[in-house]
Amino acid sequence: MRVYDVPGLLDASETEEQLVRDFVRLTPVDRMRSIIKYGESGNKEYFYLLKWVVFYDLDKSIKLAALKRIHLFKSNSDVVTVLNELSHHTETLDLEPYYSMALSRVGMISENEFKERMNNAK
Repeated sequence: MRVYDVPGLLDASETEEQLVRDFVRLTPVDRMRSIIKYGESGNKEYFYLLKWVVFYDLDKSIKLAALKRIHLFKSNSDVVTVLNELSHHTETLDLEPYYSMALSRVGMISENEFKERMNNAK
């Protein structure tokens, strides 16, 4: 069984797919705890899960928690791809200020651009 595989973007190993299958079985509270723990770790083995959550999790709070921490994986070149592709798959205004924070933290926008986005959002 493939877990919401988007060719070229979310290609996953069996281990990564199992991580997602285990994750979706958790209660919302435990999913939030897990995404905070895995996200804060910055451990590359959890990057796929954060990507999956940002694109597919239905709980906006959990999605935002993942987006808030995705910059901790910025050594992975796929972070830029994920943040670029996200704007093609969802309304990023619904993810603010976390979307712009992530863009800023990985160097995709400047600090001035971040401030401008936040001022325009008000």
